[in-house]
Amino acid sequence: ADSLQRRAKDMLDKVDKSGVWIVSTTGGALLITAFDSLFDTGTVDPVALSKLAPDWITNSFVLDLLAKVCVDPDAVTSAEATLQGIFLFEFCLRAWAERFSVQYLKSPVALVDFASILPSIDTLFGGLGGAAASASLRPLRLFRLL
Repeated sequence: ADSLQRRAKDMLDKVDKSGVWIVSTTGGALLITAFDSLFDTGTVDPVALSKLAPDWITNSFVLDLLAKVCVDPDAVTSAEATLQGIFLFEFCLRAWAERFSVQYLKSPVALVDFASILPSIDTLFGGLGGAAASASLRPLRLFRLL
């Protein structure tokens, strides 16, 4: 198990140095949060991307293409749950690779990762603070960019 933890730590270090993981997961969180805000008004119908297009897009081909692509609230919910699972898995993997040391768990990196999984923890425990509390915790994921 010791060598497996060491290999996991080495792999996580390589991923961190590349920056690809942080940028892609944070970009995914931003995109999901943006799309999720479309449905905060209680709308449950899919929204065509053409309705979200800025006014400077006037090309009819592009607008027709965007009209065919819709953002479905069920897809957003599913993507959010998947991203929460990924963040939770990553936090647990990092903590395990560091042998759950208190020194690591108090580090800024671990605290930021913990802040990014707070929405997941709230959801796992049945949304103790309610939907509004869970939604208010989502921006904490942006701390991952630091």
